[in-house]
Amino acid sequence: PSADGRFFAQADGVLKRAAAEGFVSGIHSDRAVAGGGELYAVRYFKALDWYFIARVPLEVVKVPAVESARTLAGWVVAAFLFASLLGIALTTWFLKPLHQVSGAAKKLEDFDFISDNTAERLRTVSAALPVALTDEVGQVSRAFSSMVSALEKNIAALKSSLARQHGIEGELNAAREIQNGMLPENEGGFRAPGFEAAAYIEAAKEVGGDFYDVFALDDGREAIVLGDVSGKGVSAAMLMSVTLTLVRTALVDGLGPAAAVKKVNDRIAARNPSCMFATLWVGILDAKTGRLVYCCGGHCPPLLVRRDAASAENGAAAFEWLLAPGERCIVYSDGISEAMNEAHELFGEAGIERVAQGCADVSSAEIVEVISRENLGDLMLTRKFQT
Repeated sequence: PSADGRFFAQADGVLKRAAAEGFVSGIHSDRAVAGGGELYAVRYFKALDWYFIARVPLEVVKVPAVESARTLAGWVVAAFLFASLLGIALTTWFLKPLHQVSGAAKKLEDFDFISDNTAERLRTVSAALPVALTDEVGQVSRAFSSMVSALEKNIAALKSSLARQHGIEGELNAAREIQNGMLPENEGGFRAPGFEAAAYIEAAKEVGGDFYDVFALDDGREAIVLGDVSGKGVSAAMLMSVTLTLVRTALVDGLGPAAAVKKVNDRIAARNPSCMFATLWVGILDAKTGRLVYCCGGHCPPLLVRRDAASAENGAAAFEWLLAPGERCIVYSDGISEAMNEAHELFGEAGIERVAQGCADVSSAEIVEVISRENLGDLMLTRKFQT
């Protein structure tokens, strides 16, 4: 049978529904029809007892719908690809200035600031920044460029300062060599029949104000000088040189310790616009008799270490000691007595006595070494036993 025959052969129920409801529609499955069936609609006119039937094969409806769906899917895929590419392009365009800023920061991270063409290379880094932008990235770029310019100026100033500092260090090293050349050789010690002396000095800076001297006078006696100039550095070193020269001249001219100290004091006080001062201990030792005459001008009191006890004497007047065998005279600066440990405890005269009494049977050089290991030390004179 034809498609019409097959439809009407199965349409009895459809017509009854149309007669009852007035209108019905649906899908009539028919494998013989293209598309596997057809759409139908039935309208019943009761006045005429007529049925109006409309039928359309499903293929007529499906093919345009499928093609429209495919076309729509193609447009959707194309729109997605276009939006993705546009998003990538816009992201790249927006992030390019940030990449320029981060690239400049990376160059600074690996920058060699010691090279001679530092300024030119810094200007190259600054020129690559997007400073012309008006957004936040432009503001960051301009701030970064200003930082690079300031860095360029600071590096130039630092190099100039380092060059000056190296020059000053060279001059200070030369001054230290000159100052050390003014001090006695062989660690400031001397040996005489029955006596020995040892010394140690360490400046707090390149040059300092502490000084000492040991030299022989024309009559065979030994002159011993220890001084401490106020302050540190170059000014103290200059006053140290003047003071030491004046003391040497006074003692060579035949003055005693007290007269020499007075003469030095008068000469320094006469021309001292900075009001700097120096403390002095001057002694003259007769190695034949053990007689030590000294004067303490504002300096730390010397320490006479006897074989069984220790005593300290000070004062600006002339003093005289007769060193017996085994006795020691320790002369020091406040670098010893005012030295502090980690608990901020002063070493003091008690510490010096403790070290000296604990080294009763050793040489002067060994006692000085013990004291210097505690970051201390200056000058020590010991009379040995006669054999």
